[in-house]
Amino acid sequence: MGEYYESKKCKLLWVAWAFGIVGIDNGILGPSLLDLGSLIQAQLYQMNWLFIISGIGFILGCLLVGWMSSKINMDLILAVSMLLGSATFIFIPLARNLPLMATLFFIQGLTKGLVDVGCLITCNWLFPTKHNWEMQLITVVASFTAFVIPFIVLPFQSHKLHMFSEDTQLRNMSYINPHSHNNITKDDPTNIQYAYLIAAFITSPPIIAFFYYYIRSGCHSWSNQSDYEDMTGKILGQKYPLVKKTKMLVLLFLFHIPIFGITIAYSNLLTAYGLSTSRNFTKADLAFMTSVMWGSFLMGRILTTVFSKIFDIGILLTLNFGGLFLFVSLLVVQIYIPNEALLWIGTSGFGLFQSSFLPTVISWAGGFLTIDAVILTTALVASGIGEMTIPFIAGIFFHSLGPSSLIYLMLGNCCLEFAMFAMMGFLNNYYRKNYLI
Repeated sequence: MGEYYESKKCKLLWVAWAFGIVGIDNGILGPSLLDLGSLIQAQLYQMNWLFIISGIGFILGCLLVGWMSSKINMDLILAVSMLLGSATFIFIPLARNLPLMATLFFIQGLTKGLVDVGCLITCNWLFPTKHNWEMQLITVVASFTAFVIPFIVLPFQSHKLHMFSEDTQLRNMSYINPHSHNNITKDDPTNIQYAYLIAAFITSPPIIAFFYYYIRSGCHSWSNQSDYEDMTGKILGQKYPLVKKTKMLVLLFLFHIPIFGITIAYSNLLTAYGLSTSRNFTKADLAFMTSVMWGSFLMGRILTTVFSKIFDIGILLTLNFGGLFLFVSLLVVQIYIPNEALLWIGTSGFGLFQSSFLPTVISWAGGFLTIDAVILTTALVASGIGEMTIPFIAGIFFHSLGPSSLIYLMLGNCCLEFAMFAMMGFLNNYYRKNYLI
Protein backbone atom coordinates (compact mmCIF):
# COMPACT_ATOMS: atom_id res chain seq x y z
CA MET A 1 0.00 0.00 0.00
CA GLY A 2 2.85 2.39 0.84
CA GLU A 3 4.50 1.74 -2.50
CA TYR A 4 1.21 2.37 -4.27
CA TYR A 5 0.74 5.66 -2.42
CA GLU A 6 4.25 6.77 -3.40
CA SER A 7 3.38 5.92 -7.00
CA LYS A 8 0.26 8.07 -6.74
CA LYS A 9 2.27 11.00 -5.41
CA CYS A 10 4.72 10.66 -8.28
CA LYS A 11 1.89 10.66 -10.78
CA LEU A 12 0.38 13.69 -9.06
CA LEU A 13 3.58 15.61 -9.81
CA TRP A 14 3.30 14.75 -13.50
CA VAL A 15 -0.37 15.71 -13.51
CA ALA A 16 0.54 19.05 -11.91
CA TRP A 17 3.29 19.61 -14.48
CA ALA A 18 0.88 18.85 -17.31
CA PHE A 19 -1.69 21.20 -15.82
CA GLY A 20 0.84 24.00 -16.21
CA ILE A 21 -0.04 24.15 -19.90
CA VAL A 22 -3.41 25.61 -18.88
CA GLY A 23 -1.68 28.58 -17.25
CA ILE A 24 0.66 29.03 -20.19
CA ASP A 25 -2.29 29.07 -22.59
CA ASN A 26 -4.04 31.64 -20.40
CA GLY A 27 -1.02 33.90 -20.10
CA ILE A 28 0.87 33.78 -23.38
CA LEU A 29 -1.53 35.24 -25.93
CA GLY A 30 -2.10 38.64 -24.33
CA PRO A 31 1.53 39.83 -24.22
CA SER A 32 2.37 38.24 -27.59
CA LEU A 33 -0.72 39.35 -29.50
CA LEU A 34 0.82 42.39 -31.21
CA ASP A 35 3.93 40.47 -32.22
CA LEU A 36 1.92 37.61 -33.69
CA GLY A 37 -0.17 40.15 -35.58
CA SER A 38 2.97 41.67 -37.06
CA LEU A 39 3.93 38.28 -38.46
CA ILE A 40 0.72 38.03 -40.49
CA GLN A 41 0.15 41.77 -41.04
CA ALA A 42 -3.21 41.66 -39.25
CA GLN A 43 -4.98 44.51 -37.51
CA LEU A 44 -5.58 44.36 -33.80
CA TYR A 45 -9.35 43.98 -34.04
CA GLN A 46 -8.79 40.91 -36.24
CA MET A 47 -6.32 39.37 -33.81
CA ASN A 48 -8.68 39.77 -30.87
CA TRP A 49 -10.99 37.14 -32.33
CA LEU A 50 -8.30 34.60 -31.45
CA PHE A 51 -9.49 34.80 -27.82
CA ILE A 52 -13.01 33.79 -28.84
CA ILE A 53 -11.79 31.03 -31.15
CA SER A 54 -9.50 29.64 -28.46
CA GLY A 55 -12.39 29.76 -25.99
CA ILE A 56 -14.62 27.76 -28.33
CA GLY A 57 -11.87 25.16 -28.64
CA PHE A 58 -11.57 25.03 -24.85
CA ILE A 59 -15.27 24.33 -24.35
CA LEU A 60 -15.21 21.64 -27.02
CA GLY A 61 -12.15 20.07 -25.40
CA CYS A 62 -13.88 19.97 -22.01
CA LEU A 63 -16.92 18.27 -23.50
CA LEU A 64 -14.82 15.86 -25.53
CA VAL A 65 -12.67 14.61 -22.66
CA GLY A 66 -15.74 14.21 -20.47
CA TRP A 67 -17.15 11.85 -23.09
CA MET A 68 -13.85 10.04 -23.74
CA SER A 69 -12.95 9.52 -20.08
CA SER A 70 -15.07 6.38 -19.81
CA LYS A 71 -13.94 4.95 -23.16
CA ILE A 72 -10.23 5.71 -23.58
CA ASN A 73 -7.31 5.36 -21.20
CA MET A 74 -6.83 8.75 -19.55
CA ASP A 75 -3.04 8.47 -19.66
CA LEU A 76 -3.25 8.15 -23.43
CA ILE A 77 -5.61 11.13 -23.64
CA LEU A 78 -3.23 13.29 -21.61
CA ALA A 79 -0.15 12.15 -23.53
CA VAL A 80 -1.69 12.89 -26.93
CA SER A 81 -3.21 16.17 -25.71
CA MET A 82 0.11 17.39 -24.33
CA LEU A 83 1.87 16.35 -27.54
CA LEU A 84 -0.66 18.28 -29.60
CA GLY A 85 -0.44 21.29 -27.29
CA SER A 86 3.37 21.41 -27.36
CA ALA A 87 3.41 21.07 -31.14
CA THR A 88 0.91 23.90 -31.44
CA PHE A 89 3.23 26.22 -29.52
CA ILE A 90 5.91 25.55 -32.14
CA PHE A 91 3.68 26.12 -35.15
CA ILE A 92 1.72 29.20 -34.00
CA PRO A 93 4.51 31.74 -34.72
CA LEU A 94 5.23 29.98 -38.03
CA ALA A 95 1.74 30.74 -39.35
CA ARG A 96 1.72 33.44 -42.01
CA ASN A 97 -2.00 34.11 -42.42
CA LEU A 98 -4.88 34.71 -40.04
CA PRO A 99 -7.01 31.63 -40.90
CA LEU A 100 -4.08 29.30 -40.22
CA MET A 101 -3.22 31.07 -36.98
CA ALA A 102 -6.87 30.97 -35.91
CA THR A 103 -6.93 27.22 -36.59
CA LEU A 104 -3.84 26.73 -34.45
CA PHE A 105 -5.35 28.73 -31.59
CA PHE A 106 -8.51 26.66 -31.85
CA ILE A 107 -6.33 23.55 -31.46
CA GLN A 108 -4.55 25.21 -28.55
CA GLY A 109 -7.88 25.89 -26.84
CA LEU A 110 -8.97 22.32 -27.57
CA THR A 111 -5.85 20.86 -25.94
CA LYS A 112 -6.25 23.23 -23.00
CA GLY A 113 -9.75 21.87 -22.39
CA LEU A 114 -8.61 18.27 -22.79
CA VAL A 115 -5.74 18.70 -20.33
CA ASP A 116 -7.74 20.83 -17.89
CA VAL A 117 -10.56 18.35 -17.39
CA GLY A 118 -8.33 15.32 -17.92
CA CYS A 119 -5.92 16.33 -15.16
CA LEU A 120 -8.74 17.09 -12.72
CA ILE A 121 -10.41 13.75 -13.48
CA THR A 122 -7.11 11.92 -12.96
CA CYS A 123 -6.46 13.78 -9.72
CA ASN A 124 -9.94 12.92 -8.50
CA TRP A 125 -9.40 9.25 -9.33
CA LEU A 126 -6.06 9.25 -7.54
CA PHE A 127 -7.30 11.04 -4.41
CA PRO A 128 -11.08 10.59 -4.11
CA THR A 129 -11.67 12.42 -0.85
CA LYS A 130 -13.87 15.31 0.17
CA HIS A 131 -10.98 17.69 0.85
CA ASN A 132 -8.83 16.66 -2.13
CA TRP A 133 -6.15 19.28 -1.49
CA GLU A 134 -4.25 17.67 -4.33
CA MET A 135 -6.76 19.16 -6.76
CA GLN A 136 -6.02 22.57 -5.26
CA LEU A 137 -2.31 21.90 -5.71
CA ILE A 138 -2.39 21.33 -9.45
CA THR A 139 -4.29 24.59 -9.99
CA VAL A 140 -1.48 26.38 -8.16
CA VAL A 141 0.87 25.23 -10.91
CA ALA A 142 -1.40 26.72 -13.58
CA SER A 143 -1.54 30.00 -11.67
CA PHE A 144 2.24 30.01 -11.40
CA THR A 145 2.80 29.41 -15.12
CA ALA A 146 0.22 32.07 -16.01
CA PHE A 147 2.09 34.51 -13.78
CA VAL A 148 5.54 33.62 -15.13
CA ILE A 149 4.91 33.29 -18.87
CA PRO A 150 4.55 37.06 -19.55
CA PHE A 151 8.05 37.55 -18.14
CA ILE A 152 9.32 34.85 -20.51
CA VAL A 153 7.62 36.60 -23.43
CA LEU A 154 8.95 40.06 -22.55
CA PRO A 155 12.57 39.72 -23.84
CA PHE A 156 11.34 38.47 -27.21
CA GLN A 157 8.74 41.17 -27.84
CA SER A 158 9.23 43.76 -30.53
CA HIS A 159 9.21 46.82 -28.29
CA LYS A 160 8.51 49.25 -31.09
CA LEU A 161 5.21 47.52 -31.80
CA HIS A 162 3.83 48.70 -28.50
CA MET A 163 4.31 52.32 -29.51
CA PHE A 164 1.53 51.81 -32.04
CA SER A 165 -1.02 50.57 -29.53
CA GLU A 166 -2.00 53.16 -26.99
CA ASP A 167 -4.95 51.01 -26.01
CA THR A 168 -2.97 47.92 -25.11
CA GLN A 169 -5.05 47.55 -22.00
CA LEU A 170 -7.95 46.69 -24.31
CA ARG A 171 -6.06 44.23 -26.46
CA ASN A 172 -8.13 41.30 -25.24
CA MET A 173 -11.44 42.91 -26.19
CA SER A 174 -12.97 41.90 -29.50
CA TYR A 175 -15.03 45.06 -29.94
CA ILE A 176 -12.08 47.39 -30.65
CA ASN A 177 -12.85 49.77 -33.50
CA PRO A 178 -11.14 48.48 -36.65
CA HIS A 179 -10.68 52.04 -37.91
CA SER A 180 -8.81 53.27 -34.85
CA HIS A 181 -5.08 53.77 -34.55
CA ASN A 182 -4.60 50.26 -33.17
CA ASN A 183 -2.94 48.89 -36.29
CA ILE A 184 -0.03 46.52 -36.04
CA THR A 185 3.12 47.33 -37.89
CA LYS A 186 6.15 45.27 -38.81
CA ASP A 187 8.73 48.05 -38.59
CA ASP A 188 10.61 46.29 -35.81
CA PRO A 189 11.38 42.54 -36.16
CA THR A 190 10.02 40.24 -33.49
CA ASN A 191 11.55 37.15 -31.91
CA ILE A 192 8.30 35.98 -30.36
CA GLN A 193 8.79 32.51 -31.84
CA TYR A 194 11.45 31.82 -29.21
CA ALA A 195 8.97 32.45 -26.39
CA TYR A 196 6.61 29.90 -27.92
CA LEU A 197 9.51 27.48 -28.39
CA ILE A 198 10.32 27.78 -24.68
CA ALA A 199 6.66 27.09 -23.88
CA ALA A 200 6.82 23.96 -26.03
CA PHE A 201 9.98 22.85 -24.24
CA ILE A 202 8.45 23.37 -20.79
CA THR A 203 5.37 21.32 -21.64
CA SER A 204 7.20 18.40 -23.29
CA PRO A 205 8.33 16.17 -20.36
CA PRO A 206 4.78 15.12 -19.30
CA ILE A 207 4.29 13.69 -22.80
CA ILE A 208 6.93 11.05 -22.12
CA ALA A 209 5.60 10.42 -18.61
CA PHE A 210 2.01 9.77 -19.66
CA PHE A 211 3.02 7.59 -22.59
CA TYR A 212 5.06 5.61 -20.05
CA TYR A 213 2.05 5.27 -17.74
CA TYR A 214 -0.07 4.18 -20.69
CA ILE A 215 2.44 1.53 -21.78
CA ARG A 216 2.90 0.35 -18.18
CA SER A 217 -0.85 -0.17 -17.87
CA GLY A 218 -0.70 -2.63 -20.76
CA CYS A 219 -2.01 -0.16 -23.36
CA HIS A 220 -5.58 -0.87 -22.35
CA SER A 221 -8.10 1.01 -24.42
CA TRP A 222 -10.30 1.76 -21.42
CA SER A 223 -9.92 4.28 -18.66
CA ASN A 224 -7.83 3.24 -15.67
CA GLN A 225 -10.26 4.59 -13.09
CA SER A 226 -10.98 1.06 -11.88
CA ASP A 227 -7.32 0.57 -10.95
CA TYR A 228 -7.57 3.36 -8.41
CA GLU A 229 -10.99 2.32 -7.15
CA ASP A 230 -9.65 -1.13 -6.29
CA MET A 231 -7.17 0.48 -3.91
CA THR A 232 -9.10 3.46 -2.59
CA GLY A 233 -12.72 2.43 -2.78
CA LYS A 234 -15.48 4.21 -4.62
CA ILE A 235 -15.38 7.97 -4.83
CA LEU A 236 -17.11 9.46 -1.85
CA GLY A 237 -20.50 11.03 -2.39
CA GLN A 238 -24.16 10.85 -1.56
CA LYS A 239 -26.83 9.70 -3.99
CA TYR A 240 -29.68 12.02 -4.76
CA PRO A 241 -32.56 11.26 -7.10
CA LEU A 242 -31.72 12.33 -10.65
CA VAL A 243 -34.03 15.37 -10.63
CA LYS A 244 -32.47 16.65 -7.41
CA LYS A 245 -28.95 16.08 -8.70
CA THR A 246 -29.83 17.96 -11.89
CA LYS A 247 -30.84 21.01 -9.85
CA MET A 248 -27.51 20.92 -8.06
CA LEU A 249 -25.69 20.63 -11.38
CA VAL A 250 -27.53 23.68 -12.73
CA LEU A 251 -26.49 25.71 -9.68
CA LEU A 252 -22.92 24.45 -10.00
CA PHE A 253 -22.93 25.46 -13.67
CA LEU A 254 -24.28 28.95 -12.94
CA PHE A 255 -21.79 29.43 -10.10
CA HIS A 256 -18.79 28.76 -12.32
CA ILE A 257 -19.72 31.03 -15.24
CA PRO A 258 -18.36 34.26 -13.68
CA ILE A 259 -15.55 32.72 -11.61
CA PHE A 260 -12.64 33.27 -13.97
CA GLY A 261 -14.34 35.54 -16.50
CA ILE A 262 -14.64 38.45 -14.07
CA THR A 263 -10.96 38.09 -13.15
CA ILE A 264 -9.92 38.30 -16.79
CA ALA A 265 -12.27 41.23 -17.37
CA TYR A 266 -10.79 43.20 -14.48
CA SER A 267 -7.26 42.35 -15.57
CA ASN A 268 -7.97 43.47 -19.13
CA LEU A 269 -9.62 46.75 -18.14
CA LEU A 270 -7.63 47.70 -15.04
CA THR A 271 -5.22 49.93 -16.97
CA ALA A 272 -8.07 51.66 -18.78
CA TYR A 273 -9.91 52.11 -15.49
CA GLY A 274 -6.89 53.54 -13.68
CA LEU A 275 -6.17 56.02 -16.46
CA SER A 276 -9.80 57.15 -16.42
CA THR A 277 -9.59 58.23 -12.78
CA SER A 278 -8.35 61.56 -11.50
CA ARG A 279 -5.37 59.92 -9.84
CA ASN A 280 -1.85 60.20 -11.21
CA PHE A 281 -1.44 56.65 -12.47
CA THR A 282 0.87 55.86 -15.36
CA LYS A 283 0.57 52.86 -17.63
CA ALA A 284 3.63 51.39 -15.94
CA ASP A 285 1.96 51.76 -12.53
CA LEU A 286 -1.17 50.02 -13.72
CA ALA A 287 0.74 47.27 -15.52
CA PHE A 288 2.51 46.58 -12.23
CA MET A 289 -0.82 46.66 -10.39
CA THR A 290 -2.12 44.03 -12.81
CA SER A 291 0.92 41.88 -12.04
CA VAL A 292 0.27 42.33 -8.32
CA MET A 293 -3.29 41.12 -8.82
CA TRP A 294 -2.11 37.95 -10.57
CA GLY A 295 0.57 37.47 -7.93
CA SER A 296 -2.14 37.69 -5.27
CA PHE A 297 -4.21 35.25 -7.31
CA LEU A 298 -1.32 32.77 -7.18
CA MET A 299 -0.84 33.34 -3.45
CA GLY A 300 -4.55 32.78 -2.85
CA ARG A 301 -4.41 29.37 -4.48
CA ILE A 302 -1.33 28.42 -2.49
CA LEU A 303 -3.00 29.42 0.78
CA THR A 304 -6.18 27.57 -0.17
CA THR A 305 -4.16 24.41 -0.81
CA VAL A 306 -2.62 24.68 2.65
CA PHE A 307 -5.78 25.60 4.54
CA SER A 308 -7.93 22.99 2.80
CA LYS A 309 -5.91 20.36 4.67
CA ILE A 310 -6.76 22.02 7.99
CA PHE A 311 -10.25 23.55 7.76
CA ASP A 312 -13.59 22.31 6.51
CA ILE A 313 -13.97 23.46 2.92
CA GLY A 314 -17.44 24.90 3.52
CA ILE A 315 -16.09 27.12 6.30
CA LEU A 316 -13.10 28.07 4.16
CA LEU A 317 -15.35 29.14 1.30
CA THR A 318 -17.57 31.18 3.62
CA LEU A 319 -14.55 33.04 5.01
CA ASN A 320 -13.32 33.50 1.47
CA PHE A 321 -16.57 35.18 0.47
CA GLY A 322 -16.23 37.50 3.45
CA GLY A 323 -12.78 38.60 2.31
CA LEU A 324 -13.95 39.01 -1.28
CA PHE A 325 -16.86 41.25 -0.29
CA LEU A 326 -14.55 43.32 1.92
CA PHE A 327 -12.01 44.10 -0.79
CA VAL A 328 -14.52 44.62 -3.58
CA SER A 329 -16.30 47.03 -1.23
CA LEU A 330 -13.03 48.95 -0.95
CA LEU A 331 -13.00 49.23 -4.73
CA VAL A 332 -16.53 50.64 -4.60
CA VAL A 333 -15.53 53.12 -1.88
CA GLN A 334 -12.61 54.43 -3.93
CA ILE A 335 -15.07 55.47 -6.65
CA TYR A 336 -16.49 58.07 -4.25
CA ILE A 337 -13.35 58.70 -2.19
CA PRO A 338 -10.49 58.87 -4.69
CA ASN A 339 -7.52 57.19 -3.11
CA GLU A 340 -4.67 55.35 -4.82
CA ALA A 341 -4.06 53.10 -1.81
CA LEU A 342 -7.65 51.84 -1.85
CA LEU A 343 -7.31 50.80 -5.49
CA TRP A 344 -4.04 49.00 -4.78
CA ILE A 345 -5.41 47.22 -1.70
CA GLY A 346 -8.75 46.38 -3.29
CA THR A 347 -7.09 44.98 -6.41
CA SER A 348 -4.65 42.77 -4.52
CA GLY A 349 -7.39 41.55 -2.17
CA PHE A 350 -9.69 40.78 -5.08
CA GLY A 351 -7.02 38.59 -6.68
CA LEU A 352 -6.31 36.86 -3.37
CA PHE A 353 -9.89 35.91 -2.54
CA GLN A 354 -11.25 35.38 -6.06
CA SER A 355 -8.63 32.76 -6.84
CA SER A 356 -9.78 29.81 -4.78
CA PHE A 357 -13.32 29.14 -6.02
CA LEU A 358 -12.16 26.94 -8.89
CA PRO A 359 -11.68 24.09 -8.00
CA THR A 360 -12.46 24.53 -4.27
CA VAL A 361 -16.21 24.56 -4.89
CA ILE A 362 -15.86 21.32 -6.85
CA SER A 363 -14.11 19.73 -3.88
CA TRP A 364 -16.81 21.12 -1.58
CA ALA A 365 -19.51 19.67 -3.84
CA GLY A 366 -17.82 16.31 -3.36
CA GLY A 367 -19.38 16.27 0.09
CA PHE A 368 -22.84 15.76 -1.40
CA LEU A 369 -22.32 14.78 -5.05
CA THR A 370 -20.20 12.09 -6.63
CA ILE A 371 -17.38 13.98 -8.34
CA ASP A 372 -17.05 12.48 -11.79
CA ALA A 373 -16.35 13.58 -15.35
CA VAL A 374 -19.84 15.08 -15.63
CA ILE A 375 -19.34 17.35 -12.62
CA LEU A 376 -15.88 18.46 -13.69
CA THR A 377 -16.95 19.05 -17.28
CA THR A 378 -19.99 21.04 -16.15
CA ALA A 379 -17.87 23.36 -14.02
CA LEU A 380 -15.14 23.92 -16.59
CA VAL A 381 -17.49 24.41 -19.54
CA ALA A 382 -19.31 27.05 -17.48
CA SER A 383 -15.98 28.69 -16.66
CA GLY A 384 -15.03 28.66 -20.34
CA ILE A 385 -18.30 30.34 -21.30
CA GLY A 386 -17.64 33.02 -18.70
CA GLU A 387 -14.09 33.58 -19.95
CA MET A 388 -15.47 34.34 -23.41
CA THR A 389 -18.54 36.38 -22.55
CA ILE A 390 -17.90 38.32 -19.35
CA PRO A 391 -14.83 40.29 -20.58
CA PHE A 392 -16.82 41.19 -23.70
CA ILE A 393 -19.83 42.34 -21.64
CA ALA A 394 -17.57 44.22 -19.22
CA GLY A 395 -15.99 46.07 -22.13
CA ILE A 396 -19.36 47.11 -23.50
CA PHE A 397 -20.47 48.36 -20.07
CA PHE A 398 -17.15 50.15 -19.63
CA HIS A 399 -17.60 52.20 -22.79
CA SER A 400 -21.36 52.69 -22.68
CA LEU A 401 -21.97 53.20 -18.94
CA GLY A 402 -18.59 54.50 -17.83
CA PRO A 403 -15.49 53.04 -16.13
CA SER A 404 -17.18 52.70 -12.74
CA SER A 405 -19.51 50.10 -14.21
CA LEU A 406 -16.58 47.66 -14.08
CA ILE A 407 -16.47 47.87 -10.28
CA TYR A 408 -20.23 47.51 -9.94
CA LEU A 409 -20.10 44.49 -12.24
CA MET A 410 -17.54 42.94 -9.89
CA LEU A 411 -19.79 43.62 -6.91
CA GLY A 412 -22.75 42.07 -8.71
CA ASN A 413 -20.57 39.10 -9.55
CA CYS A 414 -19.76 38.61 -5.85
CA CYS A 415 -23.45 38.67 -4.98
CA LEU A 416 -24.26 36.17 -7.72
CA GLU A 417 -21.51 33.79 -6.65
CA PHE A 418 -22.57 33.91 -3.01
CA ALA A 419 -26.24 33.40 -3.92
CA MET A 420 -25.40 30.26 -5.91
CA PHE A 421 -23.16 28.99 -3.11
CA ALA A 422 -25.85 29.58 -0.47
CA MET A 423 -28.52 27.89 -2.61
CA MET A 424 -26.33 24.81 -3.12
CA GLY A 425 -25.74 24.60 0.62
CA PHE A 426 -29.44 25.05 1.38
CA LEU A 427 -30.54 22.42 -1.14
CA ASN A 428 -27.93 19.99 0.13
CA ASN A 429 -29.26 20.27 3.69
CA TYR A 430 -32.85 20.01 2.49
CA TYR A 431 -32.25 16.98 0.26
CA ARG A 432 -30.19 15.23 2.89
CA LYS A 433 -33.10 15.43 5.31
CA ASN A 434 -35.87 14.55 2.87
CA TYR A 435 -34.62 12.78 -0.25
CA LEU A 436 -31.32 11.06 0.45
CA ILE A 437 -31.51 7.43 -0.58
